[in-house]
Amino acid sequence: MLYSFQVLILFLFALILSLPSIGFSESVNSKVQQGVSHYYEGKFKESVENFSSAWVDRPEDSRIAYNLGNAHYKEGKFEEALQSYNQSALDEKNPSILKNSIYNTGNTLVKLEKLEEAASAYKKVLSLDPSDMNAKYNLEYVRQKLEEKKNQKQESEQDQKKGDDNSAKNEKGNNQNNKDDQQEENRPPPHDNSDSNNKNSENKSQDSSNQSEDPTVEANISKEEANKMLQGLTEDLKDISRMQAGKTKSVYEGNDW
Repeated sequence: MLYSFQVLILFLFALILSLPSIGFSESVNSKVQQGVSHYYEGKFKESVENFSSAWVDRPEDSRIAYNLGNAHYKEGKFEEALQSYNQSALDEKNPSILKNSIYNTGNTLVKLEKLEEAASAYKKVLSLDPSDMNAKYNLEYVRQKLEEKKNQKQESEQDQKKGDDNSAKNEKGNNQNNKDDQQEENRPPPHDNSDSNNKNSENKSQDSSNQSEDPTVEANISKEEANKMLQGLTEDLKDISRMQAGKTKSVYEGNDW
């Protein structure tokens, strides 16, 4: 955690005590006192109004600009605080105002997340006062934050690179799959043998039909079997003669022998 204005705010009392000696008017003195009171009461908006009004009367007074910057800082208006500190830091004739203005500039830059500029401000404080432990602590704090930020950036870049590599691999795989699909689509269909099979079947059927209708098939009959067939034929003729003689109807309706 950064050191804040605990030590620096004590300067406000020194400012009040020194007002009569530097010839401030009663009006300016009153405004400064009201600004200090409102500051410690937590009424930072009112404190800003008091110090702003006093600074209009004495724009060259770096002490008022410095206190106005403190009030802006507590109000949470860091850009305005930075402007006031830049004004008070112009007073190189007052070493205390100069160093404290630069120190609080560093604190304000941290609030604005301008860490590198804040580190420069703390280094400048240490160049003015190498024994300032608060500036040393805050400088180390800012350096640590910068290192963490750097590491996070590197990790983010590595993750982004991994994501890009994975995307490239997936794209390559998709291209290969598309290539395989295209090859599959371009591959000619397998040869259909159904026609030839059908033709062969038809030829076989025709051959079978031709074979069944072929009258050239011969049966080898022995002499004994031929005699039996003739004897049977003789008996059948005798039966037919008897039926015709008896005027009976034969059940045979085939061709006459």
